[in-house]
Amino acid sequence: MIIPDPLPDSGFSIPVRASFLVFKKFPILGVATNNAAPRLELFNDRMQLRVITRQIRRYEDLDYVDARQTLGTQNVVLCWRRSFFAFAANIGAEEPLIELLRFFQRRGVALADRARGIVARQAPRS
Repeated sequence: MIIPDPLPDSGFSIPVRASFLVFKKFPILGVATNNAAPRLELFNDRMQLRVITRQIRRYEDLDYVDARQTLGTQNVVLCWRRSFFAFAANIGAEEPLIELLRFFQRRGVALADRARGIVARQAPRS
């Protein structure tokens, strides 16, 4: 997966296997989940996401982006400013997860140590 730059006006949909509403401080504890119709769609000035209902969030609302990798899951965790909760999405494969982390990095969003480590392990594509 390659995220275009600039993003199309119609948005760019990230393939998501499942989405979760999680606690920001303990992202392995989920409050809600959606594996029927999860959504993460990127636009130039905002994101659309869905766990229970569709939300529109601005990139400026992000405090930082984290990532979690376990057997069979490649999760991006979007941590919002002034919130106890975060949005997590299972991207399904490491390559798209890294591309998404790089996208947020290029936009000037802070990456957590774990997310930076995942990006650093992967050589940049030519």
